[in-house]
Amino acid sequence: MKKFAVAFVILCLVLWGSWLILVPEQLTKELIEQSVSGDNLSLEADRFRKGLFLNIFVERLELKKSGKVLVSLDNAHASLNPLYLPLLKVVMSLDAESAGGDIHGRAEVVKGTNRINIILNNADIRDIPFFSVIGLSGGGLLSGELKLKDGSGEVRFSLDNVSLEGESFYGVPVPMSSFQRIRGIFDITPEVVNVRSVALEGNGLYSRLKGRILKGNQMDLTLEVMPNASMTESSFALMLIKSFMVSPGYYSIPIKGNLSL
Repeated sequence: MKKFAVAFVILCLVLWGSWLILVPEQLTKELIEQSVSGDNLSLEADRFRKGLFLNIFVERLELKKSGKVLVSLDNAHASLNPLYLPLLKVVMSLDAESAGGDIHGRAEVVKGTNRINIILNNADIRDIPFFSVIGLSGGGLLSGELKLKDGSGEVRFSLDNVSLEGESFYGVPVPMSSFQRIRGIFDITPEVVNVRSVALEGNGLYSRLKGRILKGNQMDLTLEVMPNASMTESSFALMLIKSFMVSPGYYSIPIKGNLSL
């Protein structure tokens, strides 16, 4: 036990010395920015600095596609936990802010397997460019969790205090302004995003989105709309989608095409 403790201390000292001396700050910054590549994606770290104890600080981190900002993180702090290294396990934690909300994350790499878990709380979608890029405008507080293992996993999210704008989505009449609360679950693989279920609730209106987003951002989705008895067919929201009525009280709207990113 004593020998293990001594070996662990020596390992920590070697790592600390290597981190301070052998890993230049600029190289660390470049490695982080190069961790995202392909499909016109890029990552930019602004006002980056390396801490003393296997940690880094980034005042602003931006994920871009074709030069357009999709998501940004502010005051990001990531750190490597040395306690797991003797177990041949790399564990990193992340704390950051985004769009008025907070982000907490954890990444693990062990025996060739990587796991990522990210939790987001109360971010205002008005300040997340990704939503306007895909054609959604308006406000709402977004919370959710992303779990990935080797690039596959799921996203669970909720959107409260919703105030979306417009009455169409990719040319399809959708009563966006009628929705006040949204809940959803996506399954993610490298090839396809399976929209398992997205429930959209409004005053007198319940909708459900399901389908797939294929590689290349091709949408194959269906929005089901089911008004309750308090909403008449003469209401503005239902007049917009009258041609998609399958039966009284049930509408099915196909949403296809390329999701602009």
